[in-house]
Amino acid sequence: MTALEKRAAVDTKQLLLESESGLKVCAPMVRFSKLPFRILVRKYGCDVTYTSMIMADSFRNSASKRAIEYVTCREEPTPVITQFAANNVDDFIGASQLVVGYCDGVDLNCGCPQRWAMQEGYGASLLYSPQKIFEIVRQFRNQVVHEESFTMSVKLRLLASLPETVDLYRQIESTGVSFIGVHARTHQMRNEPADHDQLREICQSLKVPIVANGDCFNLKDFERIRNSTGAQGVMSARGLLENPALFAGYEQTPLCCVEDFLSLSLKYGFNFVSFKKLFYWMIERNCSKSERLNIISCSSMAQFVDYFRDNFNCEFAIS
Repeated sequence: MTALEKRAAVDTKQLLLESESGLKVCAPMVRFSKLPFRILVRKYGCDVTYTSMIMADSFRNSASKRAIEYVTCREEPTPVITQFAANNVDDFIGASQLVVGYCDGVDLNCGCPQRWAMQEGYGASLLYSPQKIFEIVRQFRNQVVHEESFTMSVKLRLLASLPETVDLYRQIESTGVSFIGVHARTHQMRNEPADHDQLREICQSLKVPIVANGDCFNLKDFERIRNSTGAQGVMSARGLLENPALFAGYEQTPLCCVEDFLSLSLKYGFNFVSFKKLFYWMIERNCSKSERLNIISCSSMAQFVDYFRDNFNCEFAIS
């Protein structure tokens, strides 16, 4: 974690309730939702960002892990939600206590469908052990000293049937969560369309704000999902990886956004392998095949800078 003075939390729940047009949210994405990317999407129309999913046990117990996994700065726009993966109360509480005052809320990941997560009791496996979710939320409220504006949320997936899903969500709502993020797919679904019909029923069945997740790839998708479901916010993941400026109305990543990403990554640091993947996705639809090959052949940040200076007449000021 970076050494910063503690600050007051921005109340994301209140923002969701007060927004007439709905909040635009950047989803938690492993390896990619790092400080440079969070600042980038905020510059291009995003209202709320999440950190990458962080393993609560290692974060709680290792200062070196905290230094790697949780980087912020005074210039980072708020609100920022820190998402933890946890399979027990103690790890989630211990990790949450370390970030209170440095972000605007914590979120429990109950949606990761990866095999390792399901086998070890993390992510979407918690949907089938709901008592763990209930206890984590209740104990957060009881044990973690925080401002009223500091939120505690959960990010969920759908169960096999709508009645099962609504029943679980109502029970989670009763524990005192601030809001709920809903990836409108079951944990078995991958590329199938998100089920926005079920999401609409969920929004109508609950009182807490809902942030919709699934199939938001442009600003028209945001408006369609918001209007068809009644969700107070709409979250994008893959769409923002390919086009971090989508919430600003761009159909594909503009060159100015690519320049900003490179400058922010140089200023704040970004794992080079993750940076390269993300950079390629951003420019894939904008460049010729030969340009893409030249870009992916760059083996260091310095080569990226030189290539763009020479071929796109871009200058990168690093402060």
